[in-house]
Amino acid sequence: MTKNTNNLPYYRSINLQKEEKVFAKFLLRKIRPRLKEKLPEHYLIQSIPYKKLRFIKEKSKSYPYFLKFDIRLYYPSICHETLSKEIESIFGNSPSRRMKKYLKDILQYLNSSPYGKGISIGSSLSYILSCIFLLNLDLKIPRPFLRQADDYIIFCKNKKEPEKILREIVNPELKRLNLEINEKKLKSGKFHQDKVDFIGFDFYAGHFTIKESKVNEFKDKIIKITHLTKKKPEKAIIKLLNNQILGFGHYYKYASCKQDFEKLDAFIRMRLRRYLSRNKDSRNKQGNLLLTKDIHIHAIQVLRV
Repeated sequence: MTKNTNNLPYYRSINLQKEEKVFAKFLLRKIRPRLKEKLPEHYLIQSIPYKKLRFIKEKSKSYPYFLKFDIRLYYPSICHETLSKEIESIFGNSPSRRMKKYLKDILQYLNSSPYGKGISIGSSLSYILSCIFLLNLDLKIPRPFLRQADDYIIFCKNKKEPEKILREIVNPELKRLNLEINEKKLKSGKFHQDKVDFIGFDFYAGHFTIKESKVNEFKDKIIKITHLTKKKPEKAIIKLLNNQILGFGHYYKYASCKQDFEKLDAFIRMRLRRYLSRNKDSRNKQGNLLLTKDIHIHAIQVLRV
């Protein structure tokens, strides 16, 4: 029997998961002061959605043009060697040998490919590392901008600025990092003439609306919960629906979405009534109607804020 359990793959994975969170907090403490000073609107500093919407609305008045882009296959394209150098630059001097080895072990744990690049999606450390990898680009952008992971919207003064910023700053920096712009999502234009999307919202002519794809994703979740093959009790289904509604409603309530919410209200109640009327365990039709009323009272009201 192996005496040192730390050498077993299972225990090594558990230890790395714990160390990953510690290292993420450590890196965040290192970069936060710099970001607060130079980029107070950065997504690691300011994560509240409605404040970002307010920022877009305010800046679009004095910066009427925009450049919008994201990066093709961002997380899988992050080079470990380059990432290590970007992290080293944060410390201002060469990190210790112990830290270099520690970083190497963490990157191997996160890596999903054998080619020395790529980090997983969803962990707290990946979230911080993906920010650090593009931090030098953030600091070089001469105009106000917002970023969420690899999704950028840069505010520009005139029609020529988007092309100039792309040519002189964005493209050279991405080339240095061996990254490519997603050409399908590269867009520039004028705020009051062209629709621009960011963090699930569409901004057009001074108003925010819910992005159509996000509405469809939400409806798909409702359909999945109320699928007729499910045998869950009525109250359990209503609880699941309430959770989805509350999350969606609170996130998008700052958009101009009254009509969208009214349509979703009707859609959700229709799906629930359909589920309850065809569920073999639901024999009381009057009870079904009362249950749909419960969901309307306790959750749909969020969609009408």
